[in-house]
Amino acid sequence: MKYHRQEALELIRKTDIVLVAKGKKLLRFELAGNVTDDDLAAVALGRSGTLRAPAISIGNTFIVGYHADGYQEIFG
Repeated sequence: MKYHRQEALELIRKTDIVLVAKGKKLLRFELAGNVTDDDLAAVALGRSGTLRAPAISIGNTFIVGYHADGYQEIFG
């Protein structure tokens, strides 16, 4: 299923922490802080304007893309 900007942001905003794989980096966003929808969309959406894959919501964390450290943090 494809999630466009508004749908993707609604999913992401239900969590407290967002981890996004960006190249070799793992970006971490604490949503209690001053994170805008534009900030999140810039890293979570692909060129087509839909949520990048894989995207997983687990508890209070949402992870976008694949990054070994991010998955280690989530799954132990």
